[in-house]
Amino acid sequence: MKQAKRLSAVPDVKRTDTTSDGIDVAVSFRAVVDHIVVANRRATAWEAGCLYAALCELAMGREKNARRRICLALLPGAKQELPVRIFPLPTAEELLQALALISGLAAARGETS
Repeated sequence: MKQAKRLSAVPDVKRTDTTSDGIDVAVSFRAVVDHIVVANRRATAWEAGCLYAALCELAMGREKNARRRICLALLPGAKQELPVRIFPLPTAEELLQALALISGLAAARGETS
């Protein structure tokens, strides 16, 4: 039985945290939080759960999963199970502070987010 050749990692390829349309993950996160702020309301349990899950994914360096969670935050989730239960619900300011902290940690590790 022949084994498939493993492709070696391509050297000098910088990992990016942007989508195919060039939008940064952190920018997408801020846009969702701004949507909540502009509506002059607190995040719903669904939004808070999705955004918190996105922060967790970003902290682990999984930007693709974080993007999915950010997109889910925009969908009405009343009939779906919450990705994460948070009590008390975070304010928009707290979500942005957490993003800044995670972005700072990623920068210290040499990643971009």
